[in-house]
Amino acid sequence: MSLRAEIAVDVSRLSCLEDGSSDFAILADSGVPTDSLLRFVREGRKKKALGAARPSKARFESDLELLLDLGGHVTGGMAVSRIFGRPCGSDVDVFMPGFVPWVKGVIATFDNLLLDVCLFKSAPYELFDLTAPRCSYGRSGIDVSPECERTFSTGLLSVVPECVYDPVLTAGRIVKYAARTGLRMRQDEALFFCSMFSVPPALTGAIMSSV
Repeated sequence: MSLRAEIAVDVSRLSCLEDGSSDFAILADSGVPTDSLLRFVREGRKKKALGAARPSKARFESDLELLLDLGGHVTGGMAVSRIFGRPCGSDVDVFMPGFVPWVKGVIATFDNLLLDVCLFKSAPYELFDLTAPRCSYGRSGIDVSPECERTFSTGLLSVVPECVYDPVLTAGRIVKYAARTGLRMRQDEALFFCSMFSVPPALTGAIMSSV
């Protein structure tokens, strides 16, 4: 089973959660409040509540600290900003190590729109399609992958082909990272990516304008 498929299995477990199921019992036994689990089920098993909103700074920081205490790792734009000093968006992605910590994180931030709580198996950035954000930080310290370190030392961004799930989304991220961080792809690599994944002409033009 592929890594993406393994993660999909756990995502399905959460999306099918029911009162009285074995997963419900496991989560309740692990310390997740039963009333919070029931609310999650009642509101459609989505990662965010119907009335979720942008929290206060104090609430945001409190929720983030809780996720880190649960073993979470901050990745993506916030990690790039903190580790390399390159401003890269305001969204905060926190990846959790395993099903139970992940669900605890989802439940704890159910009303918080600023924190996106995700799941990983081996490394928080294991499915990231670009080399720049393949870094993270958590209670155990900072983790920078070799390809991420190489990207910031050379200023050259690369695609991780085996992790491309939606070429259009990958193309958008290439343009975003060029604009926000100054990291750019080599022209030949950009052309190869666009050709290999049949990127639409408009996005191909945007990518080529950013290199």
